[in-house]
Amino acid sequence: MRAPASLRAVHPLGKSPVITDDGRTIAESGAITEYLIERYGQGRLAPAPGTDDRLRYSYWLHYAEGSVMPLLVMKLVTTRMPRMVPAVIRPIARGMTNGLQSNFVDPQLKLHLDFIEAELAKTTWFAGEEFSAADIQMSFRSRPRLRAPA
Repeated sequence: MRAPASLRAVHPLGKSPVITDDGRTIAESGAITEYLIERYGQGRLAPAPGTDDRLRYSYWLHYAEGSVMPLLVMKLVTTRMPRMVPAVIRPIARGMTNGLQSNFVDPQLKLHLDFIEAELAKTTWFAGEEFSAADIQMSFRSRPRLRAPA
C-alpha cells in the first residue's frame, strides 16, 4: 500500500510517525524521541549522560523498535494473513502462519517478554528509578493482548 501524498510530501517514503521542526524533518519514533528530548526536554525524560541509567535508557529506547517490534509485526501479520487471502487457500495460509507462529514468533515473543519482565524487576522504570522516554518507547509492551502464549 502506498503512503498518502500528504505524508510523501513530508518524507519521501511517506514514513509515519514524522515531525517537522525548525526546518528539520525527522522520521522514526526513536529518532523523533531523541530529538525532542535533546531539543526541548530541559533535562527531563532522559538520565544524565555518562551514567549507567543513560546506558539502560539508550538500550531500551532502541530495543523497542529494533528487537521486539519486528516480532510484534510478525505476530500481527501471521494472525491476520489467513483472513486476507482467498477462501480457497485459507487452509494453506493458516497452516503456514500457524507453523511460523508456534515454531518461531511465539517462542521468541515469550523469550523477549520474559527478558523485559526480568529487567523491570530490577528497577522501577526501564532506565532506572525515574520515568524516561525509554518507558514511552516501551509502552506498547504493557497491553496484555500482545503477550505471547506461555
